[in-house]
Amino acid sequence: MASKMVMCDPCSRLNKSSEGLKYCTDCEDTLFTDCAALHSAVKLLASHHLVDVSVTTGNTFNIKKDCGDHEGCVTKIALLLNATKELIVDRRENKTRVKEIKAKVLKVIAKFRQDINGHLDQLEKKLIYEVDTIDKTNREKARNDLAEADKRQNDIIEMSQKVDFLTKHGSESQLFIHLNTITLRIFRRTKHGIKNYCEDALCTDCTALHSAVKLLASHHLVDVSVTSGNTFNIKKDCNDHEGKYLEFFCSDHDCLICRTCMANTHRTCGKIQPIDVAAEGCRTSSMLENVSKDIASLLISTKALSEDRQKKKTSVGQSKAKVLKEIVKFRQKINYHLDQLENKCCSEVDILESTISKTVDNELSEADKRQHVIQNIWEQVDFFTKHGSESQLFIFLNTVKSDISRQAVSLQDLIPSLETNDIGFEPSNLISVMKTFGSVTKTSIPCSVKYQHPNTCKPKH
Repeated sequence: MASKMVMCDPCSRLNKSSEGLKYCTDCEDTLFTDCAALHSAVKLLASHHLVDVSVTTGNTFNIKKDCGDHEGCVTKIALLLNATKELIVDRRENKTRVKEIKAKVLKVIAKFRQDINGHLDQLEKKLIYEVDTIDKTNREKARNDLAEADKRQNDIIEMSQKVDFLTKHGSESQLFIHLNTITLRIFRRTKHGIKNYCEDALCTDCTALHSAVKLLASHHLVDVSVTSGNTFNIKKDCNDHEGKYLEFFCSDHDCLICRTCMANTHRTCGKIQPIDVAAEGCRTSSMLENVSKDIASLLISTKALSEDRQKKKTSVGQSKAKVLKEIVKFRQKINYHLDQLENKCCSEVDILESTISKTVDNELSEADKRQHVIQNIWEQVDFFTKHGSESQLFIFLNTVKSDISRQAVSLQDLIPSLETNDIGFEPSNLISVMKTFGSVTKTSIPCSVKYQHPNTCKPKH
């Protein structure tokens, strides 16, 4: 039985019919004589092995040339590519998240500063209220002190005028009683008041009669014109015994007394005289001289006191204005210090965000490079799969296999070291610590007015 003719494979592809006489074990094609000669002439095919076609009868040169690891390589590349894409998305989200957190933290810092300002405002208002309260108290006291100083000055002036009037126009008894009365007031031994004699205005007939009556003969008469704008009224009432009048002078106790005083508390006193007798020579006595000096000294001191209290009243308002300026200046210093702290805190946030962004940018750059490399490998694999020979695909896969392994190991090591960053702000306990804006204290200094207490206290005449 004749054998079946084997056709030339290249000629068949060209729609020609030629008998195949040679077989290429590399190309696995049956070749016609001309095709065999051409096969051997082509440089790329010259190394192929040609055998007689009869050798192939009952035998095959088909050897599996598919890359056994092709599918596994493609899967690894696809996994690497997906992982790097997810990594890039994660790093970009982290960068965006850090920017959003930064804005949030800056708002928290601004809110905290507002809270501090509100707290300081309350403390400052409280302090200013304390200043106003103390200022109000000081102003009230200054007014009272000034009124008291003016009253004292007026009392001393009135006292001086009274002494001068009685010295010129009053009787020695009136002057004596008055001197003893104001002496006690000057030295604060007593506040007894005294009155005097008839204290009547008299016509010519009554004046003659007044002088003729024995009991009234010792009374002191002056022209009625002298009394214009003045008064001889001197209190003679005894402060210790109601309804009793001062009629005597006790030299032992240097005081005016009534009859009841004499009977009760001055029974053993050795020298008690009627006022008329004790008052003899009063105008030329040292008592008048001493009292006049004391009044003059008091008048100078009370005048100085009034001036001092007036200055004090004026200085109270100035002190308040000065303290308020100091409070404002202190608040400005606090605000400046807080501005520095706030700016420092915001700067730390900026630096931290910038550092994180740079780190993320580096990570993104690295991830982009990885993705580019893996994407390039993926595209080449796809190209050789679709258009390259199996030999070319085989060679390429074996070439990039080590690169894929390195990329996989590197990516596995890289991912655990990456971080999802956050920025936090922890407010200080500044508000809870600041219980007060400061303290307002009331300071006092002694009055600058000098007054030497008179050494003379006992009338001498």
